[in-house]
Amino acid sequence: MSTVDLMETSKNPPLKVEKLSVNRSGQTVLEDVCLTINEGEFVGLVGPNGGGKTTLLLTILGLLKSRKGIIELYGHTKPSGEIFRKLGWVSPVSYTHLTLPTILLL
Repeated sequence: MSTVDLMETSKNPPLKVEKLSVNRSGQTVLEDVCLTINEGEFVGLVGPNGGGKTTLLLTILGLLKSRKGIIELYGHTKPSGEIFRKLGWVSPVSYTHLTLPTILLL
């Protein structure tokens, strides 16, 4: 991807999800989800266990396939590694088994 292509990406939101539906183990987990995250926004994804948060993130990252819908990263439906390097996310890993000194060392 050239520098010009990267400059073009700044005109589009980092993340745009339209009418996304995902099935897991034969069950519909997400249906018609729409979401736009604009540049400079910080977003927290919260909800009950089994609510589809991890499924949404894994689908955005391309690790799960959607049944329908569109995911765009900086305007690209098939983003390159260069586009993925512009994104950041915090994994939903639990640190409840660690002590405070151990967490601080991480």
